[in-house]
Amino acid sequence: MAEVTIYINGRSYDISCDNGQEGRVVDLASAIDQRLQQISRSGAAYNDAHLMVLTALVLADELFEAKEQVVGAV
Repeated sequence: MAEVTIYINGRSYDISCDNGQEGRVVDLASAIDQRLQQISRSGAAYNDAHLMVLTALVLADELFEAKEQVVGAV
């Protein structure tokens, strides 16, 4: 098991992952942080917890849309 430190919304988190997946985890965290910063700039969140929930919902929505497009394309 490997461990990597990721940064989201100015905070660090130590995350365990499979060996060799450290770069992937860092890239995923970076993508989450970028989206979170976009949402933060929009002023839609009341506090940090609300911002994290909004970000999770936006990312889940994008994932669902992508799945629907793949299923619809088959």
